[in-house]
Amino acid sequence: MIEWEKGMEIIQLYKEVGSIRKVAELTGHARETVTAIVQGRHCPKGGKRRRKSQLDPYKTYIKERFASGLSAQLIFNELSKTDYEGSYHTVQRFIKSLKAALKSQQQLTVRFETPPGQQAQMDWGYCGYLDNGQGERKRLYVFVCVLSYSRMIYVQFTDSMKLDTLIACHQACFDYFGGIPEEILYDNMKQVRLAPNKLNPAFDDFANYCGFTIRC
Repeated sequence: MIEWEKGMEIIQLYKEVGSIRKVAELTGHARETVTAIVQGRHCPKGGKRRRKSQLDPYKTYIKERFASGLSAQLIFNELSKTDYEGSYHTVQRFIKSLKAALKSQQQLTVRFETPPGQQAQMDWGYCGYLDNGQGERKRLYVFVCVLSYSRMIYVQFTDSMKLDTLIACHQACFDYFGGIPEEILYDNMKQVRLAPNKLNPAFDDFANYCGFTIRC
C-alpha cells in the first residue's frame, strides 16, 4: 500500500500536470493506482516520516554538480572538503537515482528522423523532494529538451512546473542550443494545451514570438 505522503504527492502532481498517464510515467505507479488515488478510492496508509539523511543538506549542490557533468567520485571528493560525514556509497546511490530519472525521460521521447534544426522534444521529469537544509521541502522537477536530429540535450532542475517557469526554461534552453528549432514536440501538459484542440493562449503567444511551432 502506498504511504500517505506519497499519495498526497501524487494528487498534487496530478493537479499540476492534469494527466493520469503522465503522473504514472513520472512516478512509476500503474495508471489504475494513480486513478484510484486521484478519485479518492485508494486510502494511503500513514507511515513513518522519512528519516533524514546526512546527504539532505547537500542534495541541491549535488544536483547542480551532476547537471554540470561531474561523476559521483568527483562530487564526493568535493563534499569531503565540507562538513559532510556520509559515505561515498550514499552519494553514489543518489547519483544513480538522478541518472535513472534522466534515462526515464529519454525513454519517454520518440526519435524522429528530422533535418538539423527542425524539431526538438520537450518533457518534464519528477525527481521527488528537495530539502533546502532549513527544514523546508519542495518538489523537484527536471526540464528536459532534446534536439531530434543531433540528440543534443538540455537539462534544468526546477521547483515548479508553472507556465512562467516553463517559459524561462525554454529561453535558457535556446541560449544553450544557440538557436530555436522550427517546431517543438510536447506531451499532454496543461501549460501547453488546455484541451485537445485548444492551446494555452499565453504559451502560444510565446511560441509565436520566438518563431517555433507547437506540436502535441
